[in-house]
Amino acid sequence: MYTRAKDLPTIIFPEEPGEFNYNTSWYKPGEKVHLFEDPYHSGYSINVLTDSGLLVSAKELVICQKKYFTKKTHDSGKRYLGIGIIHTRRA
Repeated sequence: MYTRAKDLPTIIFPEEPGEFNYNTSWYKPGEKVHLFEDPYHSGYSINVLTDSGLLVSAKELVICQKKYFTKKTHDSGKRYLGIGIIHTRRA
């Protein structure tokens, strides 16, 4: 089911967020990412499948894979939405 980031529940941020290391320079289908809501962020033209099985556009998300950026984004006050998997690129 397709939804918007604002409709996703807030998840408790883990004490030690995981780091997802991939040798790609761009987000590819199947890669795990941390999700943060940012309605003003003009994100990537991709769709992300959340852990709860919902599909959401990354246009309203900040997505992170590295632990440093994940913590920095959380510390900036953005709402944590959990972990998702890059699903598809949009045209």
